[in-house]
Amino acid sequence: TGAALADTLAAAGVPASLVDAGGRRAVRIADGPALGRERGSLQAPPAPWLAAALLAFRRRRP
Repeated sequence: TGAALADTLAAAGVPASLVDAGGRRAVRIADGPALGRERGSLQAPPAPWLAAALLAFRRRRP
């Protein structure tokens, strides 16, 4: 499922990679601008993309 989630994020324009996190697989997003859009800042409001990508991922799973 990690690879499928990474693919869904990539389709949303956010590069993601799978990493080993203490014996389990995790999806890591190292795209600073994408994370900045998700969180927002004092100068710019957040423009969330993660919730939409997760919803698309859940819909494509059987």
